[in-house]
Amino acid sequence: MSLDRIAAAREEHHALLSAFVATHAEEIPEFVDALVEQLHQGGRLFLCGAGPYAAIADLGAQLFMHRRLIDRPLLPAMSLGHDAALATALAREGTYHQYFSRQLKALSLGADDTVLFFGAAGDNALDEGLAEAERSEALAALFWQGEAPFAGSPLTHFFSLNSASTPRGSEVAHFFVHLLCELVEAELFGF
Repeated sequence: MSLDRIAAAREEHHALLSAFVATHAEEIPEFVDALVEQLHQGGRLFLCGAGPYAAIADLGAQLFMHRRLIDRPLLPAMSLGHDAALATALAREGTYHQYFSRQLKALSLGADDTVLFFGAAGDNALDEGLAEAERSEALAALFWQGEAPFAGSPLTHFFSLNSASTPRGSEVAHFFVHLLCELVEAELFGF
């Protein structure tokens, strides 16, 4: 194994992560404050990710539901990216684009809820999910990875990562969801 290749991967990861944090240094705390307010109002957090981002959504929900570093109550969070039966049924009907929106409707998404989407170019389920969040007046945020700009509706909380590398994008999303949980815990529980 080449030490040069390891060093190059580390540098690429560090550069992407540094750029992401610098780009969104003001927006991350703003989103955390809005999310904390939603949770204070009895709202829930839904995390939606397709493809490689389904695992990030699952991890994020687990982090919010179970304590990380302190003993604390669980936070109402749920991942919506792992229903294979629904995905298969919708794909068979040619309506996969409704994957997230149908789940959000079934869970009675409301104005006190928050939806955090993770996506990349080519995921058409995001548009319908974002539209459902807008109809429900829920707080919506999007982590978007890709060199192509997001073509959907403008969002108050939009976290972009300009990278064509899905593995590197997943690494930054992994960091992002850990950071969000850590900041929310600090606000809610003084940690």
